[in-house]
Amino acid sequence: MVERLVANEKVMGSNPITRSRIGDRMPIPERVIIPASKDPGRGHFYVSLVKSFLRIGAGGFLITGNFLVAGSLFIVAEGLGIVEELV
Repeated sequence: MVERLVANEKVMGSNPITRSRIGDRMPIPERVIIPASKDPGRGHFYVSLVKSFLRIGAGGFLITGNFLVAGSLFIVAEGLGIVEELV
């Protein structure tokens, strides 16, 4: 095993940046493309706020033991999550 590591050092070089752990070279892209960020808008923000408050309220109802209301609030919040992605 040691002989193999020494052989890899001779073939691959000793620079750890240019080789990976298994000894294979990783291709370095010439240009990295970063996608432009999209502003989701105000509608997305407000739906997200309502969804968060519903989840917090559902957590409060879980603490008090009212599982029916808590479950209903979680279901409505998940429905708003779908709406949030469409807005």
